[in-house]
Amino acid sequence: MFPRNEGDTYRSPFRSPISNVLKTKSLFYEYAGPEAFFSLKDHDLRIIRRDPLTQEVTLDKVFPSLYLLYKEANDITEYDFASTYLESYDHWLKLCKCTWFKQDYLRRWRRDLELKQKATALKQIVKEASSSSKNSFQANKFLFEKNIGLDAQGNFRTKEKGIKVTTNEILDHVKQMESMTEDDYERIIQPDETRLSS
Repeated sequence: MFPRNEGDTYRSPFRSPISNVLKTKSLFYEYAGPEAFFSLKDHDLRIIRRDPLTQEVTLDKVFPSLYLLYKEANDITEYDFASTYLESYDHWLKLCKCTWFKQDYLRRWRRDLELKQKATALKQIVKEASSSSKNSFQANKFLFEKNIGLDAQGNFRTKEKGIKVTTNEILDHVKQMESMTEDDYERIIQPDETRLSS
């Protein structure tokens, strides 16, 4: 997102120009105003300022939500995210150690990313379960074991709330279905010798 030039004259925009210390609070509009890079809000923040006398726009700037960038990066290691949007991974670690950031933002951001990844994985499992691929049985087995679905009232049901189904019950059910299928096949397709002889 930000250029990284080589050479003695380059100064990182993520460091204080006076002390050369990595920025933390001053990264965000909520603390640093228009000199910031990001917003702490859950959405991008657009600031428009006008001169009170002339009504000319003196500032029209969008501050990207670091929360949205974090979720979009979908990076559980946080390394690629930090390398893309901050000076380095060490810069991210410094920000994560700040009490104000950890308590008010980081915990929720990590929780939301974990939930997003679980939701994506579950959607893939449900999609696989409804397909005719060779993995559909395993996907359905997983969904049965976790008892994931909706209850009669349309509420999301998990194993704690719903009926528990064990792997052995599923396997017994599958064997029963296979047995019924073989019996049906033999009854319908295989010639009946008594019919042939008459």
